[in-house]
Amino acid sequence: PEPLRSHDRAALEIEVVLREAAEPLPAVGIALRPTDGVDPFLERRRGTSDASGRCRFEELRPGPWTIALDRGETREVVLAGDARQRER
Repeated sequence: PEPLRSHDRAALEIEVVLREAAEPLPAVGIALRPTDGVDPFLERRRGTSDASGRCRFEELRPGPWTIALDRGETREVVLAGDARQRER
C-alpha cells in the first residue's frame, strides 16, 4: 500500500480527569489501537498522562481508534485526516 502523506494523518490529545471532580489525573497509562481492520499490533501507540492529565499522539492514521486507560475505561473515537482532536 501507498504510504500516507502528512496531510492524511491526525493528532489526538487526551485529557484524563477524575470524573467526579474533573481534576487532572497524572501518570495514567493510555493505549490507542486502530479498530478498522488494520493490525492493531502494528499501529498500536502507548503513552502516559503528564502532570496536567494530558497525553498527545501525533501522526495517527485517520479512522476509528479505541482509547484504553490502565484504569480499565475504554472509548471509541473516529479521527479525521489532517485534523487535531481532543478527548476528555
